[in-house]
Amino acid sequence: MSLATRPAATVPNDLAAFWVPFTPNRAFKKAPRLITRAKDMHYYTVDGKAVLDGSAGMWCCNAGHNRSPIVEAIKSQAEELDYPPAFQFSHPKAFELATRIAALAPGDLDHVFFCNSGSEAVDTALKVALAYNNVRGEASRVRLIGRERGYHGVGFGGISVGGILANRKMFGTALGGVDHLSHTYNREKQAFTKGEPEWGAHLADDLDRLVALHDASTIAAVIVEPMAPIIARSRPSPRVSPNGARTSPMTSIAWSRCMMPRPLRRSSLSRWPARPASCRRRRAISNACAQSATSTASS
Repeated sequence: MSLATRPAATVPNDLAAFWVPFTPNRAFKKAPRLITRAKDMHYYTVDGKAVLDGSAGMWCCNAGHNRSPIVEAIKSQAEELDYPPAFQFSHPKAFELATRIAALAPGDLDHVFFCNSGSEAVDTALKVALAYNNVRGEASRVRLIGRERGYHGVGFGGISVGGILANRKMFGTALGGVDHLSHTYNREKQAFTKGEPEWGAHLADDLDRLVALHDASTIAAVIVEPMAPIIARSRPSPRVSPNGARTSPMTSIAWSRCMMPRPLRRSSLSRWPARPASCRRRRAISNACAQSATSTASS
């Protein structure tokens, strides 16, 4: 039966039990927006209406929905091994995928730690940064730097380094020792600009202000978004280097999914986190995951 001829799905008669995240629940349950299936780039509502999935689920379904090779790979893997213990045990395909991702990652980012979500990945990255400095004998590096209006998930670490008011106000002080860079969004200065706006180069030096305030020897990691998809779709402000070349203020700052401290030429910080991965690189990693699933199905 094709998607077009499938009967409308049954709507649950009780919506009370499920607490929908990041959603005004009373309003939602008065007029619920329910999705029952998906195919390729579309979701389908209970009455069969197609909805374009413009955000790839929540940025995690880049290969599309219900693709036969991926479905077959999931089915084949579940029939062979649904889940092995992750502590003290592993399985061959985890090592195979990690090797492929490491080969695609920039520079010396050659180790992979798998997580179940972006929130878990951010909290893990922060822990790695703290532990890394600790075992190197620099236990004073405990301060974490985020950016105002940034989003890094809903764990305590991500909320702490994030800068969204609504995510922070209900949960007390969260993690201590966290400071924030100024945000890069300015509607008055950036509106109607093509490419990177001319205004905002000074924001690239905002980290120097925090280094002067706290001292470099206390900073474990800096975490920002190369682009901010949640808040106003804002882009990093440009920066003009001494030779006149335009660079991004994010060049020397951590991409939130691969934050591993390492040496970097910078006067104010002797060691900074890894530089951000490009969108092209992330797409390549996403494709590697999809190809890995396809090859599993074919084997």
